[in-house]
Amino acid sequence: MKNPAEAGLMTAWEWLVDLAHHVLRLAALCGRTYRRWVLFTGGFYWQQPCFNATGEYVTNAA
Repeated sequence: MKNPAEAGLMTAWEWLVDLAHHVLRLAALCGRTYRRWVLFTGGFYWQQPCFNATGEYVTNAA
């Protein structure tokens, strides 16, 4: 039989693990939705002009 302190600690640990699990599931869901949106728009986002690491103005369109 665990003492109350250990029981409380385990409950908190399980809660943290459960929270992390939900966060990861949400992130995975958002990632899938984002990839689906990118495919649906024909990769429009990836073709936007931007600045690279050296400050040059470039486009990602291949």
